[in-house]
Amino acid sequence: MTTRPIDPRTPAGAKTQPIGPVMLHIGTDVDDAITADFDHWCEDHIADNLRLPGFISARRLRRSPGPAAPGECPDSLTLYQLESAAALETPQYKPRQVSMPAHFAGRVRFKRSLYRELDVPTGVRTQQTGPALLHVTVDVAEPEWRARFVDWYVHVHVAAVLSAPGMLGARRFENVDVAAGRPLGAGDHTYCTLYEMEDAGVLMRPSTLEAAGRGACPPELAPHRVALNHTYEEFYRASRV
Repeated sequence: MTTRPIDPRTPAGAKTQPIGPVMLHIGTDVDDAITADFDHWCEDHIADNLRLPGFISARRLRRSPGPAAPGECPDSLTLYQLESAAALETPQYKPRQVSMPAHFAGRVRFKRSLYRELDVPTGVRTQQTGPALLHVTVDVAEPEWRARFVDWYVHVHVAAVLSAPGMLGARRFENVDVAAGRPLGAGDHTYCTLYEMEDAGVLMRPSTLEAAGRGACPPELAPHRVALNHTYEEFYRASRV
């Protein structure tokens, strides 16, 4: 995790979470009429998953009610932290991939993606999280531009954004299919970055906008990447029992 010294004004809502080097990312859209029923089922489902080998922790987040950013994004996210991708291949987990109740059919739409964290040691560790998350997906379709993108993104953009007060840290991920040299599936993204924030309003502060401007994408790189930014707020979390 990329971090900077924590501001002493960090709110009480900031917490710590055990994390691993692999993230199961599930974006979900649910019909309004069954949202409460789905949330109840989902949280029981998460609790059961966290008893399985390789599952470490999970968070659920809803899209912030603030101004909507351009681009499609799910209403909610479920983010599982895993010890490795092998957690999804165990005989205990495989039957649970199709365990959603029949009465949710056609009323819940979701997209599963698997990411590996970049530039981190292996094994379980802990991160500081905030009540809000800036969720960024980036696509760099041309492989020959990916190294150039990563160099700029890590050393210029992320560093600039994290200099803004209220930004607590960031984690960067690469889709496992890209890492393995496989083509991306429909709706998948090359990279995903999660910025932890002390609240959803951090993005609209002049200091944040100024920091982002200092880290703006150079003109020669901009045509080769597509980025989507959205803000989410946490409403549920759990860790392995």
